[in-house]
Amino acid sequence: MDKKLLTKIKRNDKLAHWGITAGGMFTIVCMLTILILIASTALPLFESPEINIVNSIDMDRSQGNIIASGLDDYIETGYVVYSSGLVHFYHLNSGALLKSLQFPQVNNIKYLQPITNHQYSIITEANKMGIASIKFSTEFDNDGKRSIVHNVAFDELEFDSTVIAKEIDIKMDEYQSIGAALLDADNKIHVLKQVKTENLFGDETVETYSSQLSDESLDSVITAFCIDDTTTHLYLGSDDGKIIVYRIEIEDEEAILTLKTTEQVNAENKPITSLAMVLGSVSVAVGDATGQLSTWFFARGDQGEKFVKAHILERHATDISKIVPFRRNKSLLSLNKNGQLHIDHMTSERHLLSLTEGAISIFGCSNRGDGLVTINENSQLDVWKLKMNHPEISWDVLFGKVWYEGHAQPEYVWQSSSGSDDYEAKFSVVPLILGTFKGTFYAMIFSVPLAIFSAIYVSQFAGNALKSWIKPIMEIMAAVPSVVVGFLIALWLAPLLKEWIVSFFVMFFVGIIILVLFITIWSVVERKPVIRRFWKGREGLIMIPLMILGIYLSAPLGIWAENILFNGDFEKWIYETVDLRYDQRNAIIIAFGLGIAVIPVIFSIAEDALSSVPKTLTAASLALGASRWQTVRNIVLLSASPGIFASVILGFARAVGETMIVLMATGNTPLMSWSPFNGMRTLSANIAVEIPEAPVGGTLYRILFLCAVLLFLLTFVLNTGAELIRQSLRKKYGRF
Repeated sequence: MDKKLLTKIKRNDKLAHWGITAGGMFTIVCMLTILILIASTALPLFESPEINIVNSIDMDRSQGNIIASGLDDYIETGYVVYSSGLVHFYHLNSGALLKSLQFPQVNNIKYLQPITNHQYSIITEANKMGIASIKFSTEFDNDGKRSIVHNVAFDELEFDSTVIAKEIDIKMDEYQSIGAALLDADNKIHVLKQVKTENLFGDETVETYSSQLSDESLDSVITAFCIDDTTTHLYLGSDDGKIIVYRIEIEDEEAILTLKTTEQVNAENKPITSLAMVLGSVSVAVGDATGQLSTWFFARGDQGEKFVKAHILERHATDISKIVPFRRNKSLLSLNKNGQLHIDHMTSERHLLSLTEGAISIFGCSNRGDGLVTINENSQLDVWKLKMNHPEISWDVLFGKVWYEGHAQPEYVWQSSSGSDDYEAKFSVVPLILGTFKGTFYAMIFSVPLAIFSAIYVSQFAGNALKSWIKPIMEIMAAVPSVVVGFLIALWLAPLLKEWIVSFFVMFFVGIIILVLFITIWSVVERKPVIRRFWKGREGLIMIPLMILGIYLSAPLGIWAENILFNGDFEKWIYETVDLRYDQRNAIIIAFGLGIAVIPVIFSIAEDALSSVPKTLTAASLALGASRWQTVRNIVLLSASPGIFASVILGFARAVGETMIVLMATGNTPLMSWSPFNGMRTLSANIAVEIPEAPVGGTLYRILFLCAVLLFLLTFVLNTGAELIRQSLRKKYGRF
């Protein structure tokens, strides 16, 4: 060979080698980069919360006892409230006193209870009761410079002046109606409701209703109490560890208190020391003298409402003296009598942070939950910066059962949004994983037998002319856009199948009967020379009209079967008999849709594997007297098994990652059910549905990236396992 030509060939081989290697490495690097990108976006979900001190400020002790403190949302200015009714505003970074204001008509506060971050229920020494408010407003000057304006207000609550109040809790609902519960000097509970109404002319009227719990209705000493934000429920804690719930209703110009339930909180019968409503006013947080912090709510079940202890949070070392809820999520601040502060999230049951340095007596947080001020026994105000980006997320929330508010029991639930922040989002990815496997499972049941049997027929039994038509048609099917398939099965097939569901099942039995009869008759007829000459390898063409006939016969047979077996209504029968609902967009529809997408993949690869089996093997088998089917079963299938297995796994991976078909045809209901009669939501479809509404950097946004990581890992594990099995089959049965 010419040396120049040989040198050129070697040079081209080296270039090809390095080009292919570079291309392969570039592909691997790109895949790893994508994985790192999506994983790094999801990882902050599991970051540990952080708390860092910003400043410490010594408070003025000459004004009296400090009874409350707080800060604005910018963590720039804070305040302390003195028992004299004086409010001092401070610059938190420099510690400078900015302003001093006095609550109007308030002198000498003897009791204060937080309502929201900057609103307090108060009682004065003069027995005035009402809502004291700290107000922050933001203003901008002509140069765009921002400044914070401070103000205070007091709204007095009119009540029977003969009642000497000792403690009070006041709440205001969304209609500005006020509910209040107070404990008097004789340890009796009084309830007040002020209902605001507006007529057609815009005139407001206020009607006041009051009531008192009789001594006979309580057999315990009340140690803690609160009223919910809707002013419809009163919660009482007793000295023997019981929580007592009353419903507040207006009837005959009076506030009627109806006992709803009584539950024992702790087995030791220790007193309830603190009660507070969690954000949303569905759950009540309960702290007791054992240091236990738990949350309770009414769960709806088959037996009606039941008051349940749904969440148990980090235990304190001693009695819990105060509980304050966050105003942005379901987190709780709790303080024990030793001055140790805990921050916990109710739904995830995560213990987020603890402050154990110094004996904290007063604390307050910002509305955003990213700032905290504490005052210790030495009247030192400490300013803290909180970093708790995703407190509602834990491994149990993502992959375990969680007891959500109002639910009868712990469940796997995906519900990423709700009417407002008052309600807890539900982020279990288990229904999405189940939906992914469910849709894929039904699709594979439908597609694998059809694709593989078709590949066997085309490669081993069909004539060359028929094969030259079938294989290109099957491969063209792979080019059909999935959005077209989803559109057709959602808008055409789903309503059709709903109307003829029984006929659909009957069609399978009719098809099997026709197939068995055809095989029996054909095994006799094919022996005739004329038939063997013209129809050998074209049996499939004869089956087409027979299958059409079977479909035609299935319609009247299905109507007859539905009338006889299901009283003329299959959907009603399955609901009443097995408690299953038939949804129009269900797993059966997905089996057809994904099957159309998967069959060409499985068929093409399996047919290539079957056709690649050496003719010498099949010829030797036939020469030894084996039939065509015996040869296919014992020789061809075993030799081609690595390729067939690979085709099935590739089809499985195609079904797992499919988005548009399941997005359009499933109804996207994240259900925990394997029933073929209802829908599902897959990981891929969930990403497509939720990502347009997910705030960048938010919890939902990062969970969607976690779903992408799960999809990547799922396909990686499947493909890796499949390759290991394929290599094992290849070593055992041959090199094909």
